[in-house]
Parts: sequence; C-alpha cells; structure tokens
Amino acid sequence: MKAASHILPVAVLALWGAAFLATTQIQASAATRRPAATQNGQVQAQRDLLRRQANGILDREMQRAKDGDCDSAATNAAINQCLTQRVAITDLNLKTYENALRGLLALEPGSNGQTASSAPQVSRTQEFDQMEREWRAYLNAATTAASNQLDEGSGAASTGMLTRLQLVRGHMKELDTIYFSLLHL
Repeated sequence: MKAASHILPVAVLALWGAAFLATTQIQASAATRRPAATQNGQVQAQRDLLRRQANGILDREMQRAKDGDCDSAATNAAINQCLTQRVAITDLNLKTYENALRGLLALEPGSNGQTASSAPQVSRTQEFDQMEREWRAYLNAATTAASNQLDEGSGAASTGMLTRLQLVRGHMKELDTIYFSLLHL
C-alpha cells in the first residue's frame, strides 16, 4: 500500500508537469503567432498607404492634365517658363508614383525573385526598374524628336515639353494598367 501511495503523488506531479508544459508551449506558440499577425497587419497597412499614395498621385496628375497646361501664357517666354514648371511637377509625380509602385512590388510574396521550384529569377522590382530605364530612353528620344521637328525654332522647347508632359502622363496610366491588381485589388 505504501508503494501505491507514492505513485499517486508522482502521477499527479507528472500530470501537473505535463499540463504546465503543454500550457507553456501553447502560450509560446501563441506568442510567436502574434508577432506574425502583427507583422502581417503592418505589411497590409504599408501596402494600403502605398496604394493610396500612388492612386492619389495619379488622380492629381490626371486632374492637372484636364485643367490644361499653360493655356493663359501669352508669349513664348511665358509658355516656356510655365511648361518648365509643369514638367518639373509632372516628373516629380512620376518619380513618386514609381517609388510607391516599387514599394508595393517589394511587399509582394516572391518579390525577391526566389520561387520554391526554380533557380533565382529576376525580382519584380528589378523587372520594374529595367522597364522604367527602357521607357526613359524612349521618353528622351521622343522628346528630342518632337523638339527637332521645329529645327530649334521658337516653339521647339515648348513642343518638346508638351510632348514630355503627354508621354509621362500616358505612361502613368500605362503603369496603372500594368499593375492594376497591385494598385486596386
């Protein structure tokens, strides 16, 4: 009977220890899931912020286009001065839009170019940057070609700047189409 009386407290201790260990493991598991949930929430918040930023920039630039570019300027000098300012703002808007897109691409799963079943590939951000480099080469060539149509006459600069404004705004709309799901879904 004495042996049985020792077994009962040992068994109770063992059950208590197992329950304690299980509770500790559950708490540890929950603690590790909480940061992941918090991290996912932070990523989603960052994604939402970048989407709002990109869409807001696009909307503002499209409104600027609708409002017209330097329609009230009366002289070539005034037109060129006005267009220089408009181009600077549009170029800055494009840069901000590109940065927001780049940030969204970096947040996407698999954005580092790694896939489970293949060797490393070009990342989405690298692909985006390559596309933008190639588009900028086109932009510069097209702007130069438009300016050259007037043989460096008095309207050459303004023609080049108007072309640049239209091409940059068009490209922003193209990017919205290419990355629609990233920006809107």
